[in-house]
Amino acid sequence: MKILGINGSPRGSLSRTRRLVNAVLDGARSAGADVEFVDVCRLDIEYCSGCTVC
Repeated sequence: MKILGINGSPRGSLSRTRRLVNAVLDGARSAGADVEFVDVCRLDIEYCSGCTVC
């Protein structure tokens, strides 16, 4: 089983959401799941420029 945990909180390591998601992922990992964690606030996501390329 593959599980993706996504944290969208801008609080970084102080985020309660991040701690909760990591706890869930740790439990899933210990049960044999393949897990991945994405911290959205650390990604370089630009605003839409309206170029219509995407």
